[in-house]
Order: sequence, then C-alpha cells, then structure tokens
Amino acid sequence: MHDPLRPSDQGHGHGRFDGQGEGPEYETIFGVGTICGVDDLAAIIKANYLCNELGIDTLEGGIAIGTAMEWPRGDTFPKVISALS
Repeated sequence: MHDPLRPSDQGHGHGRFDGQGEGPEYETIFGVGTICGVDDLAAIIKANYLCNELGIDTLEGGIAIGTAMEWPRGDTFPKVISALS
C-alpha cells in the first residue's frame, strides 16, 4: 500500500501544481507543510521543487515562511525585538 506522506524517489504534482521531481523528504513535509498549514501533498511537492530550483533549504524556508505568516501586521523587526526586551 502506498503511503502518501512517505518520501519517495519521484513526486508528481497534479493540476495547478504540475511538475515532476524527487519526492519530498520528511523535513520538507514538516517545513513547507505542517509549519505553514499546508496539507495538500501536491502543493508540498511543488514547493519542494521551487525551493530546490532556488537553492533554498525547505526546512529553513518553511520556518521563515511560517514565521512571516505569524508576524504581527504592521510591526517591524526592531519594534518586535524591543518589545521582547
């Protein structure tokens, strides 16, 4: 039986996520999937492909995107850091 969340040698996107490449690793599923609230495996495969093409580590990229998604609107980096001090 095929496990859709198990990394494989080949991953294939469908529909608007058409593309082909290596299947996502566990770190990719966590980084651009779980952290960013994405549960569509085809979207995760596409994000994996795009990160690989751009030379971005999928775990670190996913954490950066997830952080940006949770960043308070209108706040700037120095303002948030000073509030934490």
